[in-house]
Amino acid sequence: MGLPLLRRLRLIGEGEPACPDYLDFIFRKGYERACLLAITEHLIKNHHDWDILEPATLPEESVTLRDLPRLSASHGLVVQWDHEVISPCIRLPGDYDAYVISLSANRRGQLYNKRARLDREFQVEFGGYKEAELLDDGLEILARLNVIRMHALRKETSFSDPRFIAFHREIIRSFSDRGWVRMPHLKLDGEVVAIRYAFLYHGTWYDYNGGFDPAFEKASVSHLLIAECIRSCIEEGVGIFDFLAGAHPHKLTYANEIRRMYCLTLYNDSAYAWLAVATMSGGRFVRKLLRSARPTPSLSYGKTV
Repeated sequence: MGLPLLRRLRLIGEGEPACPDYLDFIFRKGYERACLLAITEHLIKNHHDWDILEPATLPEESVTLRDLPRLSASHGLVVQWDHEVISPCIRLPGDYDAYVISLSANRRGQLYNKRARLDREFQVEFGGYKEAELLDDGLEILARLNVIRMHALRKETSFSDPRFIAFHREIIRSFSDRGWVRMPHLKLDGEVVAIRYAFLYHGTWYDYNGGFDPAFEKASVSHLLIAECIRSCIEEGVGIFDFLAGAHPHKLTYANEIRRMYCLTLYNDSAYAWLAVATMSGGRFVRKLLRSARPTPSLSYGKTV
């Protein structure tokens, strides 16, 4: 049974249909601790206005993840840890051939053999959309291929939601002039059969989503396109290829590092919050502070700690 009056605080963007992987407070560099202290004091001062704070899934290097549990626990709030989420990524070398050699012999063989077969049977073309108008067309192709594949698997997809498409159309228009949006694609005989949707920002490629024609699944068109994206990133001098959250097989196949993220929840001292603790923890109150999970440096916040 739900708690309809439970007042939850979440970061803007959290939840469906957007469901971003990395969310956190936005702090000016060098002022992270001061800002987080101000947020904590504000939460305590206005504790009658909220029951639960869910700051999303936070990356392991997050100052929020490290310091918010300490600050909150010192004020009597309950900190509950949920689960760990992994995010596979590639720390890219300076040479594509060196990267391919690092893959398993089976994966290397598949990439070479599948590409050779496509070259024999089709006119193969790798390309990409960068300009705003073409990116808009690419989004339509991405949505169509994603829906076709998910429906074939009898699964739902956010690309069926007009709000989701409208949100990303706006994002694309805002980011395209800055060169942050990338939509590489693979064409066979002039038709797009696979496409990726990614963001290139500060030396990291964030591989957000993709789609491919299920009729060409056995030809591994999606894998071949990912390999080509990796090649392009190395040639551009990109440092990290981030597959984002989820231990999916196609991500783990190429990754050479794992980035970890953690979910935490802060519970206020309201009756609804304590009821939520009991409900969500199976009747057990869970107080797992970050310092019990892994060592952290000692911090000083004056009188607040």
